[in-house]
Amino acid sequence: MADLARAARTRTGRLATAGLASFLEAVPPRVARFAVLTYHRVAPAAERPDLHPGLAVEPAEFERHVEWLAARACVASPSAVIAACAGGTPVAPGSVLLTFDDAYADFAEHAWPVLRRHRVPALLFVPTSYPDTPATFWWDELHHALATTEREAIELSTGVVGLEGTAARRRAFAELRRQVASMEHDAGMDLVAEVVAAAGTPRPAPATLGWDAIRRMAAEGLSVGAHSRTHPRLDRLADDRLEGEVAGSVADVIERVPGALPAFAYPGGGHDDRVIEVAARAGIVAAFTTERGLNASAPADPLRIHRINVGAGSTLPMLRAQRRASAHALLRLASIRPAGRARNHRQHRPARRPLWS
Repeated sequence: MADLARAARTRTGRLATAGLASFLEAVPPRVARFAVLTYHRVAPAAERPDLHPGLAVEPAEFERHVEWLAARACVASPSAVIAACAGGTPVAPGSVLLTFDDAYADFAEHAWPVLRRHRVPALLFVPTSYPDTPATFWWDELHHALATTEREAIELSTGVVGLEGTAARRRAFAELRRQVASMEHDAGMDLVAEVVAAAGTPRPAPATLGWDAIRRMAAEGLSVGAHSRTHPRLDRLADDRLEGEVAGSVADVIERVPGALPAFAYPGGGHDDRVIEVAARAGIVAAFTTERGLNASAPADPLRIHRINVGAGSTLPMLRAQRRASAHALLRLASIRPAGRARNHRQHRPARRPLWS
């Protein structure tokens, strides 16, 4: 997906992706499916440089997405998708549902006005311990520490991380982010805290919406669901903490936002059978993963709904192409390299400078 995003940012890549989108749209789908898009932030790149930039879609690009969807696609309402997941009328084939994870504050300034102007419904997932608190997401803390520290290296319990130059800092962020995401939650948060302390930087300013703003937009037509309380990987939590993160966050949203939906998004996509059981007991009707793909119009597994991530490099042609199941088949094929060719690439690849020294 990253390769597709990089290609789409060149002029040739944009033309090729637009051509692919037009070709796929001309082929009638064989199975009735709908797509769910996942946004996180909508904001100019320079507006909050202290936050991880990979999650932010430029407002002008976002408006292109919404304008095209409003004019050329069937945009599903969150309540219609919930009804289909509960066994009601199937979602109209080819529909698109827009979802927003993490309740970043820029949603109110840049995304919601565009959605309202084009009368496009959306579903916002709120991590309920963040509104009206100084809490910040761990990936933003990690980015801020590595990007702003004046130190050219930081010493961690696992070794020294070189930070000489922008490229080294980006590599460090990518590697540390991968490590944190792969760890048990508390251990991962300890690693982030260690990096922040070693970098000697303050935490970034709060970046999430407050409950008053969420309620105001809900009164204007925004749908709201839960995204856990503290945004941990739920499949790496002990049983005694799962209930609070899942059922507790659902109760928080219902208590604070009139008309909140029985919808849930797994933080980081983390879920397993144990998490699914807790979600079902909490009365959640539709739960959303981060697994890329489309969904049957009458979802057979409504607690494992697939989504399509929309990030900083996502263009309108990419979004259009991924509304078709054939695009996802092509992406899967493109990710498979013949064994001999992969070995040959490794033989000729120049040695990379090690991150850890």
